[in-house]
Amino acid sequence: MAGFISTVRFLVKDGCVDEFIKKHNEPGGIDQAGIGLNQYLIRSGDRSFTWIGMFESEAAIAEVRPHLCLLYTSPSPRDRG
Repeated sequence: MAGFISTVRFLVKDGCVDEFIKKHNEPGGIDQAGIGLNQYLIRSGDRSFTWIGMFESEAAIAEVRPHLCLLYTSPSPRDRG
């Protein structure tokens, strides 16, 4: 059973939400191998999402954390206008 949880909140660029959801749900769309025991993606607004990953250990979270931003990239400040 998972003992640790990590969350990532992010905002998908305007006009890219449908593509993001499709990519996330299709097999091979986003390489998530080795990232958490269980993963959940929750839509929390028009363009905002929260990813929840359940892990066996704190070390497992620390190992994967640098890769999470590559999976789920929020717009940079320059993209926010």
